Order: sequence, then structure tokens, then C-alpha cells
Amino acid sequence: MPKVKRGRMSRGFNDSAQRRYSSALRKILLTAFTGSFVYLLTNLVPNTPQIWVLTVSVFTGGVILVAQFLIEFDERLAQLEQKLTDHHAAMQLLVEQGFSKITTTIELFGMVEGSALPTEVVTQFVRNATEINPDPIPLIYRFAQTEIARMSQLLRELGKGGEVAYDGEDRDWLLALTRNVRFSIRATSLASVDAAGFWMSDLGQLYLEIQHEVAKRDVTIQRVFILDRADFAMDPDFTRICRWQLEHNIDVRVLDPSVIPGPWKLDFILFDETVSYETTPAMQVHSEPRPTITNTRLVLDQDKVKTRINRFNEVWELATPYRE
Repeated sequence: MPKVKRGRMSRGFNDSAQRRYSSALRKILLTAFTGSFVYLLTNLVPNTPQIWVLTVSVFTGGVILVAQFLIEFDERLAQLEQKLTDHHAAMQLLVEQGFSKITTTIELFGMVEGSALPTEVVTQFVRNATEINPDPIPLIYRFAQTEIARMSQLLRELGKGGEVAYDGEDRDWLLALTRNVRFSIRATSLASVDAAGFWMSDLGQLYLEIQHEVAKRDVTIQRVFILDRADFAMDPDFTRICRWQLEHNIDVRVLDPSVIPGPWKLDFILFDETVSYETTPAMQVHSEPRPTITNTRLVLDQDKVKTRINRFNEVWELATPYRE
């Protein structure tokens, strides 16, 4: 690379010198041609002393030479003025962009300082994001961009306080909400869905263990299993799941389908009675171990959350405590 740069610099210097040489040669030839032409014309005038012929020729050639230098000087002066104007505009733009970035940075820092989120977490997120470079592995760089955009969209939706949707079955939201709960977890579970494999999966087992941990912090955990048929309460897999719940300090009740208050389609979890975590299962194929989740939603609108709370209280009172 250094050799290439020296070669380019050398070629640039040679080109500049060649242009200067050509310009000087052109001036000299034009001056000599003009002086010679005037000399020949002056000689045609009768009785003109030779000294005047030479004087007029030299003077005319000098005027032409000076005129060329003045024209070139004016052109260079105009070029220099244009370059200074362009440089001034570029510097002004650079300064404005710099001040804009500084202002934005100050505003963002002020927002971070004034927010309820821990400043260290936000600054660490930004610092870690800036350390990702596209050079080693471009795919990782693009992947990081996608994840940052996804997280930014999630934070925006959470800030609005409406609903956040996720296509498919979520894992991170469920576990993170469970880890960070402070007061209560109140869940309705469709027995036919949960007993079809959720609690046997790695997600179900991890979810159960985290609930057991938060229960040690005096978090109240209540779960109502809603049956789709009365005899399902005697299903061996279902009874084992209920036993697991009891062993992990979870208060379990079972709701008979005959007393279900109207159509029931919601499968939700209330975290601290402020966030409703809801899933929508797809149509189950008999060969599948458990239903596929088509989408997951976080309902943050407090009016809707209150509706879920009232609904849960209603089914909780109608449900029967599970007994082994």
C-alpha cells in the first residue's frame, strides 16, 4: 500500500510539473510569435529606424506576456476564491453537524439520566452496540442491526402502553416477566393445551423452576386449569402436571367445563396485575405433541388488564382447589 501511494504522488507531481512546463512554453511561443509579427509589420513602414522597430516589437511582446500572466493570475484567483468558498461551506456544514450531534448526545444523555431505567444498563447497551464491526463477519453485523431494530421497536411499543405482538411462541418475554415479578402471577391455562406437552418441554420446566424461585420471595402464584371435558381431570399426565405445580408452591384450581362462564378463548397470565401475557394456539393436529402457538401478545392497556383481572377472579371463585 505505501508503494502505491508514493507512485500516485509521484505521478501527480510529474503531471503538475508537465502542465507548468507546457503553460510556460505556450506563453513564450505566443510572446515570440507576437513580437516577430510586430517586427515584420514595423519593418514595412518606410524610414522607420531599426531601434524603434525593435522597441515596438519587444514592447508588444512584453505586453502580451504580461497580459497572459494577468489572465492566468485572475483564473487562479477565481479558482482559489471558489475553493475557499467550498471549504468554508464544508467547514460550516461540518461544524453544524458536529454541534447537532453534540446537542443530540446531550439530549439523549439527559433523557437517560431522567428516565426510570438504570443509566448503567442503557449506557452499557449503547457501548456494546458500538463495538460491533462489519469487517470480521458481515452476517453478525447485519444480525446485530436487526436485533437492535427489533428491540427498539419493542421499547417503542412498550412505551405506548398498548399491545406488543410476537409471531409464534415466545420464550424470552415469559421467562423475563416471571423473573422480574414482584407480587403475583395469576394464570389461566387450557388443560388440553398445557397437558399436550408444554410442561414437559424445556421451556415449561424452566418456567416452572423460575416460578418456584419467585415463590420464595413471597410472590403469590395462582393457576386455574380450564378443562375441555370433565374426565380430563383424571388424565395421568394432567394429574402429574398439577402435582408439579403444588410441589413448586403454586396454588392450583381446576374448572369444570360445565360451569365455565360463557365462551372461553383466552389463555393468559397476569403479572403483578399490570401486564397480561396471552397466547393464541393454532388448530391442533392429532399427530403434534402439543398445539402450535400462532402469536403471543403483551397487553399493557390497563382497562383491558382490569377486564382480565375480573375474568380471572370470576373463574377462580368457580374453580375447585386441586386435591391429590
